[in-house]
Amino acid sequence: MADGFSAGRIVHYRSYFGRELQLVAPARVVRHDDAGLLLWLDHAAPSWLAVLPDHGHPRDVPPDEWPAGGWPLVPVPLPLPQSTLILVPPDAGYAVWWLWRPDGPIRPDRFAGWYVNLERHALWDDGEHAGVDSLDQELDGLVDPDRRWHWKDEDSFAAKTGQPRYWSAADAVAIRAAGESARALAAAGAFPFDGTGRDFLPDPSWPQPSRPVPAGWRRPPALTEL
Repeated sequence: MADGFSAGRIVHYRSYFGRELQLVAPARVVRHDDAGLLLWLDHAAPSWLAVLPDHGHPRDVPPDEWPAGGWPLVPVPLPLPQSTLILVPPDAGYAVWWLWRPDGPIRPDRFAGWYVNLERHALWDDGEHAGVDSLDQELDGLVDPDRRWHWKDEDSFAAKTGQPRYWSAADAVAIRAAGESARALAAAGAFPFDGTGRDFLPDPSWPQPSRPVPAGWRRPPALTEL
């Protein structure tokens, strides 16, 4: 893991799927402490995204039909319906996203729950640029505001298990175990599912970040075995 990032710093959020880079977005550091790296991701942030010819998602394309090196990234707005907080815990196989209803302003009474993205992640800092790399592992959890848990994409996760581009059967057991650990925290109402962050509002003085320049994010992934 990289040394602590200072609050307010803009870092590159790089998302990988199937071992290929799919998304690069500028995210602002809210804090970085023993609980992990907390980021604010503005839904209007200019980003880079792998866009397929039919505008589908790589998860729906058979691995043997992927182009060498994946799809090129193009400059687009961030494809999120609402801005979000993202907690990247230091030693967990998941990240936690705070969700608000997308049809209006962010307020505590519009809180819609949490999204638990099962992933491997690593932080990096080369002195000039910094960021977090996230390898998506398909299986996810949705947590209602009352902390009820729902698994997401179980069938797709099972179908990809054993494929070389994704994860082995042994890895699948560990991935689900990471989800179960987050599920236990949610059931107990423990951090980060204890109400923390529901009333978060971004600093109005924060300017909209600019689109990351390729020279800043075209570097080898910080994740091992990628």
